[in-house]
Amino acid sequence: MANHVHLLIKEGKDDISRIMRRINTSYAYYFNKKYNRIGHVFQDRLRSEVIEDEKYLLAVTRYIHNNPVKANIVKEPSEYKWSSYSSYLAGEDSNIVRTTEILEMFSTDKQKAIKSFIEFTNEVNDDVFVECREDEKESKVIFSAKDAKAFAEDFLRNNGLIIEDLKKKDSVKLRNDLIEN
Repeated sequence: MANHVHLLIKEGKDDISRIMRRINTSYAYYFNKKYNRIGHVFQDRLRSEVIEDEKYLLAVTRYIHNNPVKANIVKEPSEYKWSSYSSYLAGEDSNIVRTTEILEMFSTDKQKAIKSFIEFTNEVNDDVFVECREDEKESKVIFSAKDAKAFAEDFLRNNGLIIEDLKKKDSVKLRNDLIEN
């Protein structure tokens, strides 16, 4: 996904906020080092839903694997290289992906479980979950004061405004619009 990631995480000793903080910190360190940059990598805070039963767990799993298809990135879930779907098709656990618990909900026979999992994943459904639409406007990342100034000047020019308009007492909404863009 271009602007978000879906993770299905089973809490253990640590709560979800602590788990996500570790994931985000590790990834930001890796990303910033790789691209020789500093600062935040992620824009918004996480959105999450509690999964309380097996039916909902299976529906969430199906939703996550079909999200790249729904977003027209690929035609089949197996084509998306950033997905855990291939691990499910192989019926293999790894350091990151645990397929056994989900597959055993279909059958204790691995091959039957995989076949049922594929059929379930391909079922037409109207599942709705916390969603981040692919067509949401992507934010521009600003790395310097010069970029920030140019962005603000473009915003003002596109809205027929000047810098003094931002300084007025009644311009809170205008300033918020600038920040949110």
